[in-house]
Formats: sequence, C-alpha cells, structure tokens
Amino acid sequence: MCPTESRPAAPPPRGDEVIATPSPRDTDALALRDAIRARRVRPSELLESMIARADRLDGAVHAIVARDLVRARRDALIADERAARGESLPLLGLPMTVKDNFDVAGLSTTMGLPNLRKNIASTDATLVRRLREAGAIVWAKTSVPMASYDWQCTSPVTKRCNNPHSLAHGPGGSSGGPAASLAAGFTSLELGSDVAGSIRVPAHVCGVVALRPSEGALSMVGHGRIPGAPPTLRSLAVVGPMARSVADLRLLFSVLVGADPLELRVPAALAPSLGKKAPQAITLGYADGMGALVASEDIVRVIGETVATLRAAGVRCEEKRIESAIDLDAAFYTWGVIQGFETSVAVPWLARARPLSWFLGRAFYYGQFGRSVFARGLSAGFGASSRTYFEALARRDQLVAQFDAFLDGLDGWLAPVWPITALPHQKTGSAVQIDDRRVPYADALGAYTCPTATFGAPALALPIGRSREGLPIGAQIFARRWHDASLLELGQTLESILGRPFDIVEPSAPRSDGH
Repeated sequence: MCPTESRPAAPPPRGDEVIATPSPRDTDALALRDAIRARRVRPSELLESMIARADRLDGAVHAIVARDLVRARRDALIADERAARGESLPLLGLPMTVKDNFDVAGLSTTMGLPNLRKNIASTDATLVRRLREAGAIVWAKTSVPMASYDWQCTSPVTKRCNNPHSLAHGPGGSSGGPAASLAAGFTSLELGSDVAGSIRVPAHVCGVVALRPSEGALSMVGHGRIPGAPPTLRSLAVVGPMARSVADLRLLFSVLVGADPLELRVPAALAPSLGKKAPQAITLGYADGMGALVASEDIVRVIGETVATLRAAGVRCEEKRIESAIDLDAAFYTWGVIQGFETSVAVPWLARARPLSWFLGRAFYYGQFGRSVFARGLSAGFGASSRTYFEALARRDQLVAQFDAFLDGLDGWLAPVWPITALPHQKTGSAVQIDDRRVPYADALGAYTCPTATFGAPALALPIGRSREGLPIGAQIFARRWHDASLLELGQTLESILGRPFDIVEPSAPRSDGH
C-alpha cells in the first residue's frame, strides 16, 4: 500500500548537543515539541521511536492500516535541519497518524471499503496539508469500520481494531483507529471525524481527548472522498482534532482552524475565547443520561463523582436534563432523515429511484443496525423526496435554536458520551447489554450522540474516570456554536481539577486467533 526503504542515517550530533530520545509513552505533543526546540531530541529519532513502538505493539491493536515511511523519514531529516536552525513551527518534527478517511497524497483512502483499495490520493486533504505546513510528519493512516459507519471498528479491508485498554473490547468508531493509536502511543495527535459520535465515542472508550467542533468550523475538503461522487455530507458531519490532553488539543485545533477557499461554509474566524475563568466563576450544567435511556451504573457513578469533585473545587454544577427542553426522539429521527438523504446521493441513481429506494433503505439499515429509531430515520431519509429533506432541515433549525436556549446561563453542559463503557466485540446490530438490560444496538449506541449532533454545537470529549473493570469513561461537554475556543479553555480548567486518569497504554501481546 505504500513504499518502504531502509532507514536513512541521521546526521551525527554536534559537540554541544545532548541527544536523548524520550519514550513516547510519557510524553505529549507540547512536551515533545519543547524537547525538539531545546534540541534534546531530533525529529528523526522521535519518528523512529514511534515506528518501533507500533512495530512492537500494533500486532495486538491493529490501529495502523498504511505507512508512508519513505516520505516520513525524508521529512523527519528535513525537520532535523530546520530545528537545528531554530525554526519554531507549531508542530515541527512531531510524528502523526491520520484517520483513513483523509486523503494523504500517495496512499489509498479506503474508508473501510474493499472497492476503494486502489483509491490513491493525488493530493493531501486540506487539514493534512495544514499539518505538514505546521511541520508535522504524517507517517501512517489508521483504521476505520466498513464505510466508516459503525461504533465498532471492523472492516473487510483490515484486521479488527482492538482497544489498547482491553483487547476483548472495541476502540469505538468510526475514529477507532485514531483513538487506539493515541492510547497506545503511536502518535500524540490525530484527526477524526464525527456524524454520529465517531470522534466522541472512541475518545470516551480509549481514554483520550477529542473535539467535535462547531459544524462547519473546519474544512472537510479531501475527507470522505468517493471517486465519481460529489461530496454529499453537507450537514451533521464534522472533522476534528484528537489528542491526549486538552492543551495538545488546543495546539492542534489552532493549526487546523481557518477558512478554506475550496469550501464555502468554513468561517474565516470563530468566536474568540472568553478567557480563562476561575472555578468559582464557572457554571456547568450536567446530566447522567439523556431521554428514556438510563446509563449503566458505572457511567452514573462516575458522572456523580465528577460533579462532586468539581463542586468541591468551587464550580457551580446544576443538574439540567435536556429532555425537559428538547424532544430527543424528534432530534434522533431528524438526524436520521437528513443523514439518510445525504448519504443516498452517493449510490447509483437506480437505487435512489422510488419505490426501490424505500425498500433498499429499509433492507440495508434495518438489516445492518436492527429495528431502531436510528434505522427508521435513516431508511426514511434514504427514500425521501427533496421536500421531505428540506422539511427535516427546517425542523433542525428549530432544534438548534432550542439547544441555544437550553445553554442560557451556562458555560457548558456535561453529559455521558455513551450509556456504557467500551463495547465487547460483537456483531453489528446485535442487542447491547446495559447492566441487566438488553437494548437495541443503534438505539443504545446512538442515543446520546446522534440527537446532539443535530445541534451543530462544539462538544469536547474528556476522560473523567474508570469503570469497576478499569475501562475508561469520558464525558461530552457542550458549548454554544462557534465558541470552540471558550470550550477548550473550559476543558483545560476542568482537566486541571479532575486530573488525567489515563497515560499511554501498554497493550498485551498479540492475540493468536487471527484477529
């Protein structure tokens, strides 16, 4: 899938240099950047340490799906020289992996689909180009589920991706490979995308930090490109940064943000940060679930412990249930109609003709995800008329306004990402176990992420604790649209109070069952 070559020799250190390559397991992007600037480590040595770590551990995780070592090693040697000259680009010399939805020149963009194995990108996606311009070294691409459309991370293109915290569990989806790569220490920064929780869920189950930005905040040019089809995801879908700390997330977001002349909807600037607030000046709404779906005992417990810790630090925490202000079932169904209609545009025209489209939509979505609100909305959208689609967009406008009103008086609103921790590997569409209850697959896994995606607001996924088994638990924290910078500022304050519960994971030895 990509060329390989022997490792080029790094230039010898000058007499006044002390080169001590740090292990990536105890370092974050900002720490590595500082080490490069202080000439305590060369980019080329740092790259090799991350490649070596992946060589040793990815046989258990299966996060990496393609490598671009020729270019990466060449870029690392150039970064060595630039760092030696004292250049200070934001990401200079930092090795990165990138989700397989993003075009990386010279590599295939499969999105987990066998027919796209030969879909070789001729140019970088806009955000990948910005990474390179900021000095990052993109050395690999990471795993996604089939069509990037599942909360698990299994596809016919690659081996099943496992959660580094527990190989018997999944890393979430669709940005499962990126989250697993971060958790296992193959990278300190990543790119993800989210339409139904695909950034937030993997961050939650892998113990990393991620931002679903305000819808339209970041360019999607070169993301999810299917040859011969127009870019169809004009609503609900976003791309966003992933990292291991909020400070690193802020660094990466600052590099990615900015208008793209190739995409009309990306604003030139977002709202500026309202500034750092003392804990006593923060008002945080919270809930330990959404709608009728009650979260597991572990999730409820950790949300309660988090609120208690924040209150002890002076944060004003007010319980606020979203279902008291917004019809979440209507939001879930509206999400499905919009998403189903937009994804249907990419299929052959005959499949879109009615009444065949109605039957095909129901057959696919019900067959894949079971009988659920999720499948009902998507199948209705797949066979919908343009009038039905625009009516759904109008309903969405109302939901956005209701959520804006819901946030009145709050600096943010905290809620679970999922009603469970990491999902044990299971067949897509099979019922999900929540304590002693069995809940339809998509209604369990999409209930907290699909309706909230309709609001277009930024959501920060932040690790907050562990289950009784030791699995990561995260929360999603929402703020007003376009106030991404203030949300990140808030997130860094909350992280400083709550601490960082997870360091890089040392997954167990590779399994012998072929997965």
